[in-house]
Amino acid sequence: DYLRFDLTHFEKITADQIREIESKVNEQILLNTKLDVTIKSYDDAKAAGAEALFGEKYGDEVRVVQVGDYSMELCGGTHVERTGDIGSFKITEESSLASGVRRIVAITGQKAVEEMQSNAFVLSSLQHVLNTPPSGMIERVEGLLREKKDLEKKLKQKKSQSSSEIDLLSSAEIVGDHAIIIQKVSADTMDELKGLGDQLFNKLPSGIGVLFMEGEEKPSAVVVVSKNLNGHGILAGKLAKEIGGFMGGGGGGKPNLATAGGRDNNVLEPAMEKTKELLTEKLKG
Repeated sequence: DYLRFDLTHFEKITADQIREIESKVNEQILLNTKLDVTIKSYDDAKAAGAEALFGEKYGDEVRVVQVGDYSMELCGGTHVERTGDIGSFKITEESSLASGVRRIVAITGQKAVEEMQSNAFVLSSLQHVLNTPPSGMIERVEGLLREKKDLEKKLKQKKSQSSSEIDLLSSAEIVGDHAIIIQKVSADTMDELKGLGDQLFNKLPSGIGVLFMEGEEKPSAVVVVSKNLNGHGILAGKLAKEIGGFMGGGGGGKPNLATAGGRDNNVLEPAMEKTKELLTEKLKG
């Protein structure tokens, strides 16, 4: 109920080729062909078309096993009387044995049936867990792996954003007694960008901060203004409207926190330069 077969082959045997081998072997099993076993001289057997097995050495007389018109091979091993006695055939492993040599490992009979039953149980369990039919299982698993990768990326970005709060403040430019912070950050949604704005507002003693992000097509920004500057007429909502205009869009919001949106990511860098000029002018005035 177990076999391994080494063959000359210079590349990995593909999944489609393995299925083809299994189909051809099981087809011969189902035909239940009677084996013809004879003893012949090596030269006569080769002349009759018998195939010698890879790596085997043969004497003057050889045992010839013929399966109908399908195959004729030299083999000294024990064999069934009919192909149907094998029951079933399932390849479980394909590997490289040496350069140009591949090895196939397979099981037969009851063991092959048990292997297929075990695989069917696993597939049925996955179908229940994923709520997906077998035909859609690969696509479903690939989708889950993509989601996992995206979540890991977002988690890494959030950790990076948390660790960059100090960096945002350290990159501030000082105008008089106030800080100006203008940064492009990594965020996936406006809510995430506003969350970063909240964090910056809580850390900002006196000044203005504008955090920009690139969307899939359009840019966005969050504007924060410290409370002490509101008394001097500097309001986040008014700044957001002007900054949004730099990006071909608009904006608005509360005195301390507001948002702006644009129409094209390509205008983001020029908009950041204009924002710097605007904030510097506001604080100097």
